[in-house]
This record gives sequence, structure tokens and C-alpha cells, in this order.
Amino acid sequence: MQQNGVIYCFTRLACPAASGLWVSDTGLITGDESAEGYHWRPDYVCPHILVEGRGTVRALGEEFRLGPGDMFTLWPDVDIRYSKDEAEPWKVHWLHLVGPLAEQYGEACGFHASRAVLRPPRPEEAIGGFRAIYEHFKAGETASPYHVLEALYHIAGACGDVVHGQAEGGDCRKALVARAQSLIDNGPPGALNISELATALQVSRTTLFLAFREVLGATPIEHLTRRRIERSKDLMRRTHHPLDVIAKMAGFGEPKYFLRRFKQIEGITPSEWRRRGMPPS
Repeated sequence: MQQNGVIYCFTRLACPAASGLWVSDTGLITGDESAEGYHWRPDYVCPHILVEGRGTVRALGEEFRLGPGDMFTLWPDVDIRYSKDEAEPWKVHWLHLVGPLAEQYGEACGFHASRAVLRPPRPEEAIGGFRAIYEHFKAGETASPYHVLEALYHIAGACGDVVHGQAEGGDCRKALVARAQSLIDNGPPGALNISELATALQVSRTTLFLAFREVLGATPIEHLTRRRIERSKDLMRRTHHPLDVIAKMAGFGEPKYFLRRFKQIEGITPSEWRRRGMPPS
């Protein structure tokens, strides 16, 4: 069945005996859907994988640009929006998981309530698993339910290094964050935005966001903004420059954005902070 740019596959395959995990339905987002995309706050787990094209995912206060091989998931009570790239419309396989072990399976792949996006170490294998389940469901009652389970765990295996490699990969993520901080702290204020920072480090935005989240508990944008706020405070302490000049020197493109973010972080306006900070006479 095709509806609103999505091909749905349903089947009467029964959940195999002794299994706490099953696929209720699966499908393919074809790239023919509305440009607005989708907005969910589900009560179930539903992993997706891009097989071609590009798209954008917004979840947990972050925005991710994804390409072939990248994965994202719907997760219980997590608000998520996702849409295709108009220039390179995506095709996306998805699996609606049910059963008491659905969340545990999602975690085995590397997802959890605060991680909606990842890239499996072996993306082609993961795509193959999604595609196999889709084909099994298209075959209907002639397919073996155990082959569906086999493909499910094949996907988890392709993602396994995301989970099992965390301990040994932790140093790599720490090194990546340290290099990013060095570029932020030692480069000219405002010289790099997050996309340019990722390019300079030769990683994807998704990899950079996940590394910062795991190492610092903050996004690169949050860290970059706080560093710029600290620069602005130092400039206000040392100089009499007007605030629009301070904003530019600290790396903020727009004075109004500087004023808004400063108050959000410090709780007072830059003018109030400057008066309390008593700049040189």
C-alpha cells in the first residue's frame, strides 16, 4: 500500500515463539512525500535508515543532516521531525518494532532516549538487513518469521560497534572534542560555524554532535556560544567598546542574537553585566 510518499508493508506472519521482539510493519519512504515531512511523538520504537538521497532530522534540540547509511529512530515520548532534501530526495527504510524487548533492541543498536541519530560502523550491512525485512514482508505468508528475526539481529550486529566500541572509542571522541575546542579557542572569533568546524576536523556534523554530547554533555553549538559569551565578558571588562562592536569581536554575527543569548545564559543583559563588572575607567 502506498500513501503520502510511503510504501507500507504489512503481513500476517506470526511473531516467532519465545521472541520478545517483532516487526509489526515496515516500509519505504519514497521521497514523494510533502516537503514538510513528518512530526511524531510516538509511544514505540521505529528505526530508519537512509538508502539514498539526503534529509534533515530534528530531535532533542538538535538538527542533523543525514545521508546514505545514516540511521535515526522514533523513540517513546521523544519529539522528532524529519524531512527530505528537496535537491536530493531521500529513500528511507523503516521498521515499526513491538514487544517487551523493542527498547532493549534499540539500545543494542546504539539508540536511547537521548540519542536519536547514529551512523552504523557497517552501513551497507545495516541497509541490507532493513531491505531483507522489507522483502520478507512483501512476500507475505510465504516468508519465514525466523528469517525476519535473523535480519533484525543482522542490523544490530552491523550497529554493534556503536555500543561495544564505546569504551575503546572513548579516547577517540575525547581527542576529537579536544581538537574542536582548540580550533574554537585559538581561531579568530566567529571564524568557524559548526558545519565548517566539522569540515575542518574531517568528520560529519552528526559525529561531531555525538562526540560533544558524550564527552561534554553539551552540543557543539552550546559550547561555541558559551565560549563567545566568555569572550564578550572579557572584552567588556577590558574595553569601552559599544555592545554591537563587542558582539562582532566575540564572534556573534548579529547584535540582537548576542543580546538574547547573553541574557539566556547569564540571566541579565550585557549592559547590566558590564555595570556590575566595573570596566576600567
